[in-house]
Amino acid sequence: MSQRILVIEGAHNVGGSLTSIEIVLRWGLRRGLHFDVMSAINVREHLPAGVGWFPMPAQTSYPIPKHEFLQIMVKQPLSVMRRLVQSQYDAIILNNAVNGNLPALATGWLARKPILQFIRDFERDSRGWRWFQDKVDAFVAVSPSIQKDLESRMRVDPERILLAPE
Repeated sequence: MSQRILVIEGAHNVGGSLTSIEIVLRWGLRRGLHFDVMSAINVREHLPAGVGWFPMPAQTSYPIPKHEFLQIMVKQPLSVMRRLVQSQYDAIILNNAVNGNLPALATGWLARKPILQFIRDFERDSRGWRWFQDKVDAFVAVSPSIQKDLESRMRVDPERILLAPE
């Protein structure tokens, strides 16, 4: 039976994070994995054939207004949990910043799914990060400097960090 993986894409526009996750999707599809992507923007036309897309509530502005933050903290986990339950995914890939994916990360952890988190930028240290970083099974650092920052400043066990090939 094929492994089913839900990818949470937190970007608000089409760019480098979507391009790099597309490489992962194509690699996995060749190995018999099944993927679906949830994102705030419709990325269906950018996905390889056979990859499903589902909308996900996400913040739309920075800094995020307090009322919108509270809505996202409720709507996003419910949306992700509904998707996890309906399709019985085996794992979750979080694509983009941990802090932007906290609701989805919390949902995946509560659902007891393995979580792979791509790290594309220097993370902002926060209470959410400190509490949830231990819930992530593995991190993919996109550069040696991101890897070093995760190890030193963010205190992630080096055994849990994979370095993306250049």
